[in-house]
Amino acid sequence: MFYGMENIFGIVKLPWVGVPGKRLLCGYLAARGAKRKGADLVYARSVYAAYFAAGLGIDVILESHNPIRDEGRMPEWVFRRIRRSGGFKRLVVITGALKEYFEERYGLDGKMIMVAPSGADPAEEVEPMSLGSDRFSVGYVGHLYPGKGMEVVGMVSKLCPWADFHVVGGTEVDIQRWKSELVGNPNVIFHGYVLPSETVKYRAAFDVLVVPNQRTVSIFGGGSDIGKWTSPLKLFEYMSAGKPIICSDLPVLREVVVDGETALLCDPEKAEDWAEALIRLRDDEDLRGRLGASARREFLASYTWEVRAKKVLSGLKESG
Repeated sequence: MFYGMENIFGIVKLPWVGVPGKRLLCGYLAARGAKRKGADLVYARSVYAAYFAAGLGIDVILESHNPIRDEGRMPEWVFRRIRRSGGFKRLVVITGALKEYFEERYGLDGKMIMVAPSGADPAEEVEPMSLGSDRFSVGYVGHLYPGKGMEVVGMVSKLCPWADFHVVGGTEVDIQRWKSELVGNPNVIFHGYVLPSETVKYRAAFDVLVVPNQRTVSIFGGGSDIGKWTSPLKLFEYMSAGKPIICSDLPVLREVVVDGETALLCDPEKAEDWAEALIRLRDDEDLRGRLGASARREFLASYTWEVRAKKVLSGLKESG
């Protein structure tokens, strides 16, 4: 399977017609389909699906990964209607920063908001990918959009010529652009796109993994800045791998990792800090082991998809 997951549920496809209001139509059709199937609860990422489901008398949990105002005036109007609905049970957000935003902007009771960061599956034991070298290896696995951190990788690779920096992922256009910019950095190695189900082999091969998010982070196709709200999947996949992590010292990331305990945190704008952290990890094998083991323990206790699912559904029977 593409994501390495077992297919345990059916997928119902809905029309996505190229006309104005297609999101509204798709949300209505999804809610109507849930009603026909006798659903007791709709868990939605679409405000329109949640709105129509609540209108049809179905209990609703809405999950949001960014301010709804970023999606436009209509979605925000719809959300205000949902929050006054008797069927609205809970808003799930991925960071504490987002919870504060919803409390302040909409006057939403904090008890109605649950913070549930992203997650990952526990990493299975695999044969690490062969890197073709015994040099100290630093891994980055993910997209190469502006703000994701290739800026840091490029600068730090110049300061640490003794290490190889492996970049897994990215579109061909992004890879070629960065290859052009880093033509004088022979220790940056691009592996290109890899099936999500295969990335575990790369993470297992690296000595250190990095999350070099910037303060401003773009999404696919551009659009709004998610830097203040993001809960990057790669961080939890790294924690699952049990490898030492160097992470940007940003508020949303400090919600998950603790400097010196589950990661080393560095200023995202100071390449020298990242180089010093890498030297520290290169020279201290015990520290690498402690950080990796601590991160994996914290991951298994709090950030698996199973733990997250139980959390977001907790207390619903008692409340309704």
